[in-house]
Amino acid sequence: MLGFNDVFRWLLGDAEGYASRRSAFIDLWINVPLPALTGLRLYADELGRRAVDWLDSLLRTGEHGVPEQPATMEIDFVWQDGAAPPRPVQGR
Repeated sequence: MLGFNDVFRWLLGDAEGYASRRSAFIDLWINVPLPALTGLRLYADELGRRAVDWLDSLLRTGEHGVPEQPATMEIDFVWQDGAAPPRPVQGR
């Protein structure tokens, strides 16, 4: 399973039966450094630091209002290996 919310991983872990034994969860937006999580990690502290630096730059240069040429900032996600997904159950 792929998702943006860790709640689904917990629900899958609590589920019993065929689906829970044959499924694993990959989080597409890990923002808490838990080693058990597998998926894409966003370094929110780095994103915040860069946003403050950018805002400081805009204030120092006197820029205000909506720019004619909007700019963007990009922070790459990093793959985080977590606990191994469960092995498929043979048969039923």
